[in-house]
Amino acid sequence: MIQEHIPKEHPDNTASFESLNDEKKWKLSTGTIVEDVLYNFSKRCIVDHPACSMILDLDDTTYVKEKLFTIQEIDEMKKETPMNVTSRIPQDLVDYINHFNCDNLKDLRTRLADTQDWEKEEYDMNKHHDLDWIKHTIYSYIRLYESGELNTAQKEQWYNKHVWLPIDTVFDDINSIHIVA
Repeated sequence: MIQEHIPKEHPDNTASFESLNDEKKWKLSTGTIVEDVLYNFSKRCIVDHPACSMILDLDDTTYVKEKLFTIQEIDEMKKETPMNVTSRIPQDLVDYINHFNCDNLKDLRTRLADTQDWEKEEYDMNKHHDLDWIKHTIYSYIRLYESGELNTAQKEQWYNKHVWLPIDTVFDDINSIHIVA
């Protein structure tokens, strides 16, 4: 029996969309409302797509293939919101990441075991989050690598739990960012 492809519901996305102020939505010169297009498309998706989290990737050809936006509308959006990196990674984070630049797991584990100056202080989310996240993430990925589980095909939920979880937590210190699962 062939299964019917049923769109995946995103209740958090629905609640988030419904809370948007219509006056603040992005209206293109054609009259197209960007947020409305993303939301309506997300309701049709049978697999997760960035649009399900209201993420607009202007290089994603899906938008044109699915006739969500015209090429002219995408060009308009690109001109209106050019991507500029507004800040660089702070040097202390760069140095800390480079501290883990090792050729083998033994050396990497040794570096992870080193107690850093920031770890001797009382933990302050505003001050230590990024450093703590880096250390925890490297440690998590080492364990994942050593387990050998990456050599086996896994179900999507396994990847969500093991591979994406550390990435999902990178912004835990910012209250206004929520991961929609």
